[in-house]
Amino acid sequence: MLGGTQKRQDKARSLITKIVNSLTTKLEIGGPMASLYLLGNPDHYANQKFVVFYWKGYVTEVLKAWKQESDVQSDKVILLKNVDGEYIGLSTVDDYKYRPYELNDKSLYEWIQISTRLKRTKAEQKKFQSFKYGDVKPVAVFQIDKGVDMYFESNSEQSDSDQDLEKDEPHGKYAFLQNHPLYETHQVSVTKFKNLIPNFAGGSLPRCDRGDREYYCTTMLTLFKPWRHGKDLKGMTRPGMKHLQITSSPHVKLS
Repeated sequence: MLGGTQKRQDKARSLITKIVNSLTTKLEIGGPMASLYLLGNPDHYANQKFVVFYWKGYVTEVLKAWKQESDVQSDKVILLKNVDGEYIGLSTVDDYKYRPYELNDKSLYEWIQISTRLKRTKAEQKKFQSFKYGDVKPVAVFQIDKGVDMYFESNSEQSDSDQDLEKDEPHGKYAFLQNHPLYETHQVSVTKFKNLIPNFAGGSLPRCDRGDREYYCTTMLTLFKPWRHGKDLKGMTRPGMKHLQITSSPHVKLS
């Protein structure tokens, strides 16, 4: 090529260009897409923000209230390393089960829209260790068949009637309940605006017109009624239930 004529050089350059272009189109990730990732730019644009939501793990947790654990598929547990060098088991279901008392009336669907788990900064961690959380002392309940009380108790001086008078939605950063595996190191950031839209993953949602009616009702109650344990929802179902309606609040109406 180097010793050839100008015509042969042009043909060789054209052949190399065609080969490169052909290889580029057959790559799994194209050059422009790779450049966007390297520069930190988004690979798409949308007028809404979405968050991946694996819903089956929450329904499984609810079903454990009246089914044997061997009869339900367990949620996947992610192992994390804490500050003490010990490995702890963590599930995203724990974030909702042990959510702050200020969000006690939030359904799972609302929780996904407004909450984000964050790790405390060094300054926040130092302040957290020096501050006494007198209103974050839940009653840990893991055995549900021994007649124990399933309600979490709070030592907060603010009564329920005072909380009802508040017009503003909770927002800011809150501590998880003490039973949360990451209570010492993480917190939840809450926004009053429902900016996130859940993107349901992990399988298709059950339908009301086909399939298992009981599983469909359980799923809808799990998504749109506040709960911390499956027993909180078990009393809402009853024999002969035919209709389940989700209103825009959202609330679940059974009839």
